[in-house]
Amino acid sequence: MPGPEACFTESIVVHAARLQVLAQLTEPTKMIGLQPLIVGCELVEKEVDADGGVRSYEAIFTEHFQLVGPLGYNNRVRARMQADRAVPAVEFTVRSFPRIRLNNRYELAAAPSATLVRLTVTIDCPRVLRPLVVSAARAAHRRLLGNLKRRCEEVPPTAQGRAL
Repeated sequence: MPGPEACFTESIVVHAARLQVLAQLTEPTKMIGLQPLIVGCELVEKEVDADGGVRSYEAIFTEHFQLVGPLGYNNRVRARMQADRAVPAVEFTVRSFPRIRLNNRYELAAAPSATLVRLTVTIDCPRVLRPLVVSAARAAHRRLLGNLKRRCEEVPPTAQGRAL
């Protein structure tokens, strides 16, 4: 039985231009390895803007959960991403069995020589699954932000694009 939504926020400072951070969050294949649970991506639809930046996409991601020892479980989730370069912000809506929905919003703010990434995650799922889903989501999103920081900061400044 669904109950009230669960919500959490995280933030991190990434020493890279907002355009570079945005590019990592909006390209569907870059989610493999960025989001630690995602091991596969099947693109359903993708829309780009006049500059070639990804405006939106819909994809089926395969998440891998390690259960016990060598036992694992692959879970297919449907994700819809919408980027708003004006803010800039990126929103994901992720749906999974059984009746699990995550809304993730990444807001990118200018910081001195860096980008402040603010993440808000809202989770709607059956009450009995909430502790497990929230715990797994929180851990995965913390790792995602750390991976995002590492990826963006490893790119040479000349390859980061113009400041946004």
